[in-house]
Amino acid sequence: EHRKYGFTIFAESDAFWEEELGKDFKDITPADVQQWIVDKHQYTEGDVFTTDEDYANEKNLLNQWVTYHILPMKIPANKLVIHANEKGYSYSQKQVTIPVFEFYSTMGKRRLIKLYESRESNGIYLNRFPNLDNGRRGTYHELSCDVDKEGNYVDNQSENVLLYEALNGIIYGIDKPLAYTDQVRENLARNRIRFDSMSLFPEAMSNDIRKKESTDPRDQFVHIPPTSTYQYFEGMDMNNETHFVYLNSYKYDWCNNQNDELNAEGHYEITIKLPPVPRKGTYELRYRVLPNGDRGIVQFYFGTDKDRLVPTGIPVDLTKSGTDPNYGFEYDTEDDDYNNEIDKHMRSNMRMKGTEYVTNSAGSARQGSPSNLRHILVRQLLDPDETYYLRLKSVLDSDKKEMYMDYLEWCAKEVYDNPDTPEDIW
Repeated sequence: EHRKYGFTIFAESDAFWEEELGKDFKDITPADVQQWIVDKHQYTEGDVFTTDEDYANEKNLLNQWVTYHILPMKIPANKLVIHANEKGYSYSQKQVTIPVFEFYSTMGKRRLIKLYESRESNGIYLNRFPNLDNGRRGTYHELSCDVDKEGNYVDNQSENVLLYEALNGIIYGIDKPLAYTDQVRENLARNRIRFDSMSLFPEAMSNDIRKKESTDPRDQFVHIPPTSTYQYFEGMDMNNETHFVYLNSYKYDWCNNQNDELNAEGHYEITIKLPPVPRKGTYELRYRVLPNGDRGIVQFYFGTDKDRLVPTGIPVDLTKSGTDPNYGFEYDTEDDDYNNEIDKHMRSNMRMKGTEYVTNSAGSARQGSPSNLRHILVRQLLDPDETYYLRLKSVLDSDKKEMYMDYLEWCAKEVYDNPDTPEDIW
């Protein structure tokens, strides 16, 4: 019924600026802050910017610094990260267990920011990069966190949160300056960047569609019109023959990330804007699927020119589980060397098992069923200053077979092809 716009701002306090600049906050000017950014090197070495007074210009340093503090969606305090079915979590107890994270594209010049919470962090942080117990027999809990990787604590609990909530946005205080530095970029690139599909569409959060805590069918099955009728999601284009629905799946026992999923029928063709990569390098783009007989066959396309995207390979049959002889799935054994060989074999077929991170009553997505797969769609050199798109197009005559999307992953070569520390199973 509505398409509201919203914003989330992470802001340093007045007291911080008074101490840093030696002025009463009412006397601080934009030029003061911009000079502080220059002096403190609060930017990335390769950034190109101006330091004039044209602060509305995206090339301006202060513009770039401030917009990294802003997300183009209104995120309430209880959804800065979304707890659903990560290993060890239950809706009834609502106790934080293993780390929960979300990656978003900021406003202005599109850059990645990571929101994070774990039992050990004692709160929500921005750009936190801890040392995790992420071995094959590990717990995935934090073991420690280096001081320079603790990130920015987000105040989402004090009375200030209520004071700074507006009709179209909310401001959260942070405990230290937030900047997209070389160190942040490096740390992001050393992470596997898993982003839930609905995180790509700010309108879903601003309009209380995403993970709404309601079992009402109108909230569980949200239909989105095709682009020519009314472009509801700015980051998605779809043709007139696409019948698209968001399955909120609140309290469902589905082995999807955060339980929810995107679904479509018809002779669908859907194009999605992807988040940026953190730095230039070789990455894999992975697509996670929960195969079943209701799914269809999809041709994927990828590239920077939305009108001339290139096929990523042959069409992907979304009905096929890991038991397909071309995929090579085998259940994990007590022999981790053998398990590692199975993983390598699947990767040689451009497939991966599901994760140990997501669970349902049948177990983890990795252990519970061969019907949890990740397809490696792309492996190529990518640029952080480019915008990439992914298209999903049905190749079947039938208009009754489903498109499916749960989450996608960017994964840098130094993560998936690291000779010293193999990529974890989580």
